[in-house]
Amino acid sequence: MLLEHHLNEAGHHVRITEDGRKAIDAIAAERPDLVVSDVRMPVMDGFEMCLEIKSDPALRAIPVLLLTSENTADDVILALNAMADGYVTKPYNEVLLLEKVASLLAAGADDPQRFEPEEALEVSVGGTTHTVTAGRRQIFSLFISAYENSVIQNDALIKSEQNLRDINQRLSETLEHLSASEERFRSLVHTIPDIVYKIDEEGCFTFLNGAIQRLGYQPGELIGRHFSEILFLEDVDKVSSDKVLPRVAGSPASEQPKLFDEKRTGERMTVGLEVRLKTKTGEAAEHAEVQALGSQILHVEINSSGVYGEISDPGEDAPSRRFIGTVGVVRDIRARREIEENLRIAKDAADVANQAKSEFLSSMSHELRTPMNAILGFSQMLGLNPNEPLSDSQKTCVDRIIRGGNHLTELINGVLDLAKIEAGKIDFTLKEVCVADVLRECLTMMEPAAASRDVDLRRLGSTLSDAHILADATRLQQIFLNLLSNAIKYNQQDGSVTCTLREVDGNSLRISVTDDGKGIPDAKRDQLFLPFSRLGAETSGIEGTGVGLSVTKQLVELMKGAIDFKNQDDGGCTFWVEFPIVEAPVVETGGSPVVAAANQLAHAGGRMLYVEDTPDNMELMKLIVSRIDGLELLTATDAEAGLALARKHKLDLIILDINLPGMSGYEALAELQQTDETSEIPVIALSAAATQSDIDKGLAAGFRHYLTKPMMVENLIEVIGSVLSKR
Repeated sequence: MLLEHHLNEAGHHVRITEDGRKAIDAIAAERPDLVVSDVRMPVMDGFEMCLEIKSDPALRAIPVLLLTSENTADDVILALNAMADGYVTKPYNEVLLLEKVASLLAAGADDPQRFEPEEALEVSVGGTTHTVTAGRRQIFSLFISAYENSVIQNDALIKSEQNLRDINQRLSETLEHLSASEERFRSLVHTIPDIVYKIDEEGCFTFLNGAIQRLGYQPGELIGRHFSEILFLEDVDKVSSDKVLPRVAGSPASEQPKLFDEKRTGERMTVGLEVRLKTKTGEAAEHAEVQALGSQILHVEINSSGVYGEISDPGEDAPSRRFIGTVGVVRDIRARREIEENLRIAKDAADVANQAKSEFLSSMSHELRTPMNAILGFSQMLGLNPNEPLSDSQKTCVDRIIRGGNHLTELINGVLDLAKIEAGKIDFTLKEVCVADVLRECLTMMEPAAASRDVDLRRLGSTLSDAHILADATRLQQIFLNLLSNAIKYNQQDGSVTCTLREVDGNSLRISVTDDGKGIPDAKRDQLFLPFSRLGAETSGIEGTGVGLSVTKQLVELMKGAIDFKNQDDGGCTFWVEFPIVEAPVVETGGSPVVAAANQLAHAGGRMLYVEDTPDNMELMKLIVSRIDGLELLTATDAEAGLALARKHKLDLIILDINLPGMSGYEALAELQQTDETSEIPVIALSAAATQSDIDKGLAAGFRHYLTKPMMVENLIEVIGSVLSKR
């Protein structure tokens, strides 16, 4: 207890008892130097205990100090008649109490005059006469003690009064600041073009800012009225908690509704609730602070949150946190909806334009693939004639025609892929690629262009001739060819182009292409990789479109590489690309495709129908089949004629073009599948429609295989052999 702590701190030894009777027993046994007692105690109160001590000759010399929270005249009289030596009221002053304890201990018990009987005194207090039996000295001592205590309490009261005045002053200033702040807040809220509202727990408005005038109401006109009065009737049940919450009880948190009279707070508050408001006249106001009414519907977005307060109920010890209403902000979103609608229309138009572009590119691809099929096909057949073998120089020329044709085919595919790059949908087949091999092939392909401008193509020797990177081989070839083509086109007459391979940063391969041209002005550096930017070369007479470097940069970055350039001090420019080095794959060696195909031409008996409307492609197929012993070929230039032949002859295989005059290849396939005598004949598609979606569509329709033009003879022969072997 606190009193015990104070006495111990002052150096006194303290013994504690629980009531007055136990205290009498302890006093008789231990004879303490001083007794300090509370007046209010169980069994025997402090007055009774003090009187018993003073009535006992053996104990009366022990001084008694009474503590009480009562300070009436009756209590003082009782203390005097109990012959208490001191009397201190609670809450006591620590200093005064310790001084009183010290003075009583100093007085000691050797003053016999303290207990000599004196004449009783009659004292009138408050109209009541009291008899005081205590001696005058004791009375004086007790009243001095009471006076000291009163003085201290009076000083404390004066200080408390001053503190209270200070608190009241600060409170008054705080209220003034709060009132001014609230006024500023209200002024600010009333200037906001969005409608700001507050509703109570019943859903009735308790506050609305001036923006409510846009609905035809004055701010105070809706106070006390339910929020549903400003909503379209069809929307009320969708946004009211008493209607919505019973329907969604038990739903996952991610599916919780958005409400006008929201009770949730924080992250669970309502954000982005879209509803329709109606005006006082049934029409909606235009988007402005105050404007004439005219629109039929006002589309708005609402953000709302529950408000909670501490409320005390009768009989409860502590206040409880309870929902007291909702605050929200209503924003006109018609302008946003108009923008969104315009964006949707623009997107639809862009989709239509993109579809038209895709159809154009697909058509162009088809038209290019058809003649390319004849070029590559007949070139391959030149090398597949064992009766008329080619000389070494002829074989070299044919190989170059095939390589050039294959690259042109890949570029045709690239035309379609460029659109995919723009849409972020281009596909790559990434694998380990030997950079030196691809670069060597590109240099060979660019030799004619370099020779026409007397440009010397050089490749410096390197220990990295077997270095591999992870890339799409066709795209990598496209990158190298673009850099080499630019280096040749923009070079000086009799200049040179040098290619080098160098390891950088420990694990990356840098491929550099350096020319002897004029270089690139630093001022135009930022424009270099922009589409259709030729940096002033439009009037130079050098052919170009300005898209090559832009596409190259995108291809490099899509393959996790980097591209940049720098001007050489002595003239010219170096472009370089970098890719991470990877380990070379294990490669199994085998014969060349032409030899492999030649070995498959020996014998494949059966009867095959080929439906094709392009004469060159028809002649190519006849040439291929003529080299296969035992394989009979029937031909038709349209689907209708082909179906007639299929019904008339027993066929082992049909090869169909897709884009045929009249009935398409798909329609012919469906007719074959629905006719009993032809439904079991395997059908292969051979078409210039060569996108992945075309291939997927063809296989889904029921074609056994889907080959694309320009075809590779070895692939065609392999597929024919595979199908015929399963008869």
